[in-house]
Amino acid sequence: MVNFILTIAVFVGFQMILALGMNVVWGYAGLLNLSYFIYYAVGAYVTGTLMLDKASPPITTYIFGYHWPFPLAALGGLVAAGLLATVIGSALLGSRLQPDYFPIVTLVLASASIQFISQKQNLFNGFSGLIGVRSPFPDAWGPTATSVAFVVLVFACVLVVAVFCGILRRSGLGRQMRAVRDDQIAASAYGINIYRTKLKAHVIGGVIASVAGSLTVVYAGAFNPSGWAIGETLVALSCVFVGGTGNNLGVMAGAAIVVVVFSEGVQLLLPYVPGIPISSNALAIGHPVALNILVLIILRFRKQGMIPEHVQNPYPSDERKKPAPMMAGAVAVER
Repeated sequence: MVNFILTIAVFVGFQMILALGMNVVWGYAGLLNLSYFIYYAVGAYVTGTLMLDKASPPITTYIFGYHWPFPLAALGGLVAAGLLATVIGSALLGSRLQPDYFPIVTLVLASASIQFISQKQNLFNGFSGLIGVRSPFPDAWGPTATSVAFVVLVFACVLVVAVFCGILRRSGLGRQMRAVRDDQIAASAYGINIYRTKLKAHVIGGVIASVAGSLTVVYAGAFNPSGWAIGETLVALSCVFVGGTGNNLGVMAGAAIVVVVFSEGVQLLLPYVPGIPISSNALAIGHPVALNILVLIILRFRKQGMIPEHVQNPYPSDERKKPAPMMAGAVAVER
């Protein structure tokens, strides 16, 4: 039971990191990037191949194989994701592509990337993916101690990412992102470079997603194309909708609810629902159905999410101009 709770905690941490990155892309900049999980996969693949030994064809075929330690390999994953996000963002955001078509293009890009990685055997071992990625902790620790160490590591990363996103939100760049999100024409009129602002949000979100990918591959010890399906991007976006778009604390709470209640909770409770057979198909369908119902309810009755974004008064001096409220029974005497 303890190992089960620790496993759930680790996956909650993964989803929090992904939700924070999606909040930068969508919640801050209003950029609906449906290829978001590509950068999660890049972080996992590059970190894994840098930590693995040389490939042993024909059993395994992949690039790198340098046997690097986890911190250095994870840094390589972050750099690779940042470079790829810069290239893709420059190509799409710098083109004449209309903003309404950006989600469609990124959706096609995500689908094409999965097919390419699956068929390109000598890049990341094709559809079989990476196997045998070692843990950053010694095997002698045992499963429980290793799980506790992973929880500490993951939530330390969550804390670092959350603090960074909070600083980013209060910075000038964060204000520019929200200005672009709310009204691009007005933001452009005030001298904000729309392209550069969106590109920075795109790159920052991709780098944050790669952090979760690096942690995932060392926790699971394996990674393949089935681990970064397009639906996973929608799950991260659902965490933002449920928690509160633009609010870092909200999206972290949304991630915890999505994982605990609508992932593990559905799997535990679905067998007790009468008329539904216990099968893997029922469990696979139950999770997205329950999550989609939740998102629809949130969008219908509380579209700002559980914890709405705090909007500051752009004219704080006006607060001092408001007359003080009169106390009950008091009589104002004009002199």
